[in-house]
Amino acid sequence: MAATDPGSDEHANLLYLRQFLAWARGLDLLDDATYGRLIEQVDLRAATLSAASAARAERAAAAGPASPARPDGAVAVLERPEAGPSGPFPPSAGIAPSVPVVTPVEAPPVPRPEPGGIGRSLHRLRELIASDMGVHGLAYLGVLLMFAGTFGFVFFAFGSLRTSLRPAAEAVLPAVFFASAWFLRRRDAVLVANSLELVGGALVPVVVFASLVDGAAVPPDLTGGALIAALTISAALVSVAYALWARAHPASALRFLAAPVAWLAVIAAGFALNPGTLTGIEIEQPSAAQLALGCVAIAATLAVAAAARFRERPLAEASVVSAVPGTAAAFALTLALAADHGWPWVPVAVASGATVVSLEFLLRRFGGLVWVTAAQCVVVGIGAAALAVQLGAGWAGAVAALCYVALMEVRRIERAPVEAMVVPAAGAVVGLAVSLLVWQATLVAWAAAALWADVVRVRVRVSGSESVVGAAVLDAAAAVLPVGVAAALVQGLPNE
Repeated sequence: MAATDPGSDEHANLLYLRQFLAWARGLDLLDDATYGRLIEQVDLRAATLSAASAARAERAAAAGPASPARPDGAVAVLERPEAGPSGPFPPSAGIAPSVPVVTPVEAPPVPRPEPGGIGRSLHRLRELIASDMGVHGLAYLGVLLMFAGTFGFVFFAFGSLRTSLRPAAEAVLPAVFFASAWFLRRRDAVLVANSLELVGGALVPVVVFASLVDGAAVPPDLTGGALIAALTISAALVSVAYALWARAHPASALRFLAAPVAWLAVIAAGFALNPGTLTGIEIEQPSAAQLALGCVAIAATLAVAAAARFRERPLAEASVVSAVPGTAAAFALTLALAADHGWPWVPVAVASGATVVSLEFLLRRFGGLVWVTAAQCVVVGIGAAALAVQLGAGWAGAVAALCYVALMEVRRIERAPVEAMVVPAAGAVVGLAVSLLVWQATLVAWAAAALWADVVRVRVRVSGSESVVGAAVLDAAAAVLPVGVAAALVQGLPNE
């Protein structure tokens, strides 16, 4: 066996090292500066090896061939086994072994009896707990419980703390989380460090708001419009600070909080919609109108993130990820606060519309046409049920029917499959049926639906783009809907 060139082995090692560094950078284990310095050193070493190999080749060419060539002109090559990926690192393809690999002959495995149902379940549970996912899940659970305890202390037990100690406590709470995150990141515990950084970032606006109403001399407590302005401006400044920090440190977990804190600033500004003068503990009692403004802010954020100019930026991607739970939480809180205040219809309508728009942007980002359309229909149905308390069932059904028709038109323009049209079509039928309770609502809903069916039917006939089933459904709708309009007119016109 001929001796191998040590330079070729080191070249292969350097190639693998480049792959490893790229893999580590993709997982945010290295920042841009460190990654650049390491790659520069790798390239410098590779250039040195290339120069040394070229010099050796020149000397070998001047000295003549070292060994006789084979008669057939072929070159003996030592094959190496293909090595698959092992552990969390990328495969070490391209690294030639210095000695031949002898594959041992393994004895055939002895079959083990399969465990029963309970034993199989316990075995799966044990594997899950021992796996990385189990460890990560326990770490996240611990951080979540820590955040819940700290958050509960600030909101429910902070008043029991001596007034002179409150400013210090407000400064120490997030600082402890940030310091712990910094310490753990230096020990390569990136997962828990990011979690603690996220918790510390979430606590900052909470303690800032608390400092404005904690009764301490510094900063002085505010009331009324000054308090609303301070809440709004402080949240906006925290959001800008997080965005700037995330721009300088793309791997920071604070990038997921820049947009939510901006939504919090909008919600804080909504205190101006509430009657009376805002004082003290009342900042813990937002209204449904404020959360509806939060839903609008989330939809606006998704619209900006969907623009071509911002779509690929890390902060935009983080904002979209934060909008997934933010959309659900803002809509749910709007409904909860509306139920507590007699179901005012304006906040419910605004929140429902903004949530439907947010889901549309999330659909374009993540896909899932059928499921997102079904979720939009559920939001419309919940909003219509809430509107029924103030507007009556008839008008609520008419509003729902018009929303479902609009959603069907959007899906038709997008040439969505038939299964994506089933749920909004069923919702439109239910809404039209409920609108029959009030003849004015029947007239509006059935006339609008009939006009839409006729216009779409004519376009389909001209373009021939609709399926046979879709064309038959449009023909039936165009024939039936005018009957409801006529019935509403007969019911509403005075008898002479």
